[in-house]
Amino acid sequence: MTDFSALVLDIERRLRAALPGPPSQLKMVPTPRPGQLAYTEVEGTSLKAGVMVLLYPKAGGAHLAFIRRPATVLHHKNQISFPGGGIEEGVGATAMVLAEFLDVLEKNE
Repeated sequence: MTDFSALVLDIERRLRAALPGPPSQLKMVPTPRPGQLAYTEVEGTSLKAGVMVLLYPKAGGAHLAFIRRPATVLHHKNQISFPGGGIEEGVGATAMVLAEFLDVLEKNE
């Protein structure tokens, strides 16, 4: 088994385990969030979003695919990020992320 295969198996195992949930998410949130409500105050009303974490083998190691957000978007101009975005009503997270990723590929051909 290659190191990459072992990494993929470890990630799959961890994804099957219980998620850590809000306590872990709150560790990464600055406190207080200026001008905004705390996560626990908006938990049920937050917009849903998703990203694709594309992990692939290259040159004997594991690599991640990122995108540079365009300068024309309203938020996070020119930032490096995972491909993804908001999940619209009636569209699943997987379908949204794949559509976003394919859109990025088409724009960069």
